[in-house]
Amino acid sequence: TPGLELRPADALSIGRAAVASAAQAHPETPFGLEETQPVGDVQADPEQLRRALHNLLINAAEAAPGRPVTLAVGGGPGRDRWWVAVRDEGPGLPEEIAAHWGEPYHTTREGGTGLGLTVALQVVEAHGGRLEARPRPGGGLEVFASLHRRPRVVEPSEET
Repeated sequence: TPGLELRPADALSIGRAAVASAAQAHPETPFGLEETQPVGDVQADPEQLRRALHNLLINAAEAAPGRPVTLAVGGGPGRDRWWVAVRDEGPGLPEEIAAHWGEPYHTTREGGTGLGLTVALQVVEAHGGRLEARPRPGGGLEVFASLHRRPRVVEPSEET
């Protein structure tokens, strides 16, 4: 992931752009966008975040073809944080996949590269955030990112 270019950006607009690009890639999937608490402007690299959210939306759409996928955006906890969540109605995260969650080149999909989630993790972490997957009550998965409104840029580790 190249370095971030942080600037003021509207969190909901980033989400809207990610949903639009995912809907183009998977027109059979009903994508939704909801703002549960107003977020407003954040310091972010909007294109990198859009790409990360796009990857998460695509993963959700492919995990549960034709089922609804929602991107939720909200403020908090506190004034210095905001969050985004991708929610699907798929099979959840089986144990054998959870053990390799986020590892580069690990994929269960034919023709998949295994890089979409890895890129999303790197982008969220570069924004000073954390990405986690958790089961949804009633089935499905929520991939949740908690982010700083004004992140200090975290450079990727020099280790390989």
